[in-house]
Amino acid sequence: MNLIETIALRRSGHHAVMSWYIKNLIGDCNYDYKLTIQRNTKSVIWNDGGYNEDEINLIRGLKFKPKNIFINYEDKNSNFSFFENDLIYKGPLRFDRFDDIEIRHSKRIIIIRDFYNNLCSRITQNKKQEFKMGVDIRFINLWKNHAKNIINNETHYIKYEDWLTNEDKRVEFLKNTFNIKEIFKKEHAKGTHSSYDGKNSVSDYLNRFDPNIIPEETKKLIREDNELHYLIGVLGYTYRKI
Repeated sequence: MNLIETIALRRSGHHAVMSWYIKNLIGDCNYDYKLTIQRNTKSVIWNDGGYNEDEINLIRGLKFKPKNIFINYEDKNSNFSFFENDLIYKGPLRFDRFDDIEIRHSKRIIIIRDFYNNLCSRITQNKKQEFKMGVDIRFINLWKNHAKNIINNETHYIKYEDWLTNEDKRVEFLKNTFNIKEIFKKEHAKGTHSSYDGKNSVSDYLNRFDPNIIPEETKKLIREDNELHYLIGVLGYTYRKI
């Protein structure tokens, strides 16, 4: 069985990116952002995994052996893995939590988005829902954790902005990660609803930054975090004064 683990922050655009590369891998990607069984491709798409172990029992109870499990970890450290006893990834084929699930091949992918756009999208979405996504020090530290993983070449990754605007980067990602060509373009991807009302253009997705909606305590944390400023620059993003 192939295990593809994706790590991303909520509101980073990762559902659309994940939908895109799954579709290029197996030719189909219809899922409802929960545990989805695709019998026609013998695949399991497990959104926001790592919380409910009962869902493993659903996989165990399938009448076929899955060929692929695509699992997405939201708001987790870059070394998180649901398939390790201590939930810490230790390397390919080291998975030891579920002895009856044989993993022959594995990949790990980080999807990252511009810090400020990601933050403002979370703030905007929080106004619409009861469950509140963190926009505090934990969010900042998670973004830095993902950025450092990318800089240290510890896993495969793609920047949301590159996926959205740069075909060459998309092609490069598919080749380096899966050794496949792009058949389905980003237009065939399925993401979640936008945090913002109305029709969205590429330009809109790249310009969510609004300093007026950022809480003052969060602004203070950002201003004082020199490591964050450094990582933003190293990844090719723009530091913004707030």
